[in-house]
Amino acid sequence: MHTKTISEAEALSICVRPEDHFFDRKAAEIKGAKIQKIAVAFANADGGEFCVGVADDKDEPDVPKRWKGARSIEDFNSLIQSLVDVKPSLPMDIMFLKSPLSDGYVMYVQVDKSQYVHQTSDSKVYERNGAQSLPIADANKITALSHAKGTTSFEDVAVESAFPEDVVDSEEIRRFLSEYSSSTDPLDLALNKGLLDRKSFKPKVAGLILFANDPTSVMPKKCSVRIARYETKEDDPERDHLAFVESVEGPLYQLIHKTIARVKEIMSSIKVWTTDGPTSMDYPPETLWEIVVNALIHRDYSVSDDVQIQIFDNRIEVVSPGRLPAFVTTANILDTRFGML
Repeated sequence: MHTKTISEAEALSICVRPEDHFFDRKAAEIKGAKIQKIAVAFANADGGEFCVGVADDKDEPDVPKRWKGARSIEDFNSLIQSLVDVKPSLPMDIMFLKSPLSDGYVMYVQVDKSQYVHQTSDSKVYERNGAQSLPIADANKITALSHAKGTTSFEDVAVESAFPEDVVDSEEIRRFLSEYSSSTDPLDLALNKGLLDRKSFKPKVAGLILFANDPTSVMPKKCSVRIARYETKEDDPERDHLAFVESVEGPLYQLIHKTIARVKEIMSSIKVWTTDGPTSMDYPPETLWEIVVNALIHRDYSVSDDVQIQIFDNRIEVVSPGRLPAFVTTANILDTRFGML
């Protein structure tokens, strides 16, 4: 924590800056519980910043007078303690601002988008939505947020409606063990690799995705590949352009191989004009493998949707269900890496 002196113009810009998805400002009299709510909401969403010691527009119409900081930095001790009490610890930076508008200090808090799900001292979860810090009371939504951030994994969830036999007695696990270790018992493999819950013996999502003969019949969410062929080059195809739609299903290893084989088959029927005349559409094999494998392995299986592969006359588009993890955004995806330690 450190102090910084800013110009009058910079202070005025803070006083008139509207509250939105990434910014909030509150008077110095705010209580610690409300500060926690704002900080938690930013961390659980896309990050943001807020100032304490800048009055609201409605409370103070005179812009320069909105800058009403505390007399000393120590006056913010209780608020700082409230932020420290948030669990897990917030990814934040605190700075104290001074300006010519008054002799007081304004506390500036920068909160980064977090890879964890945070909650206030009273165990409530908030998420920033527009200019509001909204509570998430639905346990399923909190779980979904946790999955999206990578804090927990949907693949580790035990499926109550499934049976251990769906994994340990499947043809796929026998095929796998015949190549991996023919002497290994399927039940031992499933338990040691965490594919079954050790208490209930219920299969986990990961076990069903990998080894169930027909994952779509036992999984609580969609897990197939949907291939659509559009006979057009348009960016926004119409219904008339749709030649056919089909689904590819099966345990993950087989699903990858069947999907790639089917995509290659469809591509071979599409002719593109080159200097040598009409030629079958083709892509480097390693590129196609990389895209399909990533789409299936890194998809969010808690989302009830299939991997979508759309084949056009001049391109292939692959859509994998889910959203970018933790602090990764479309703006920083080329420079940022996310991984759980």
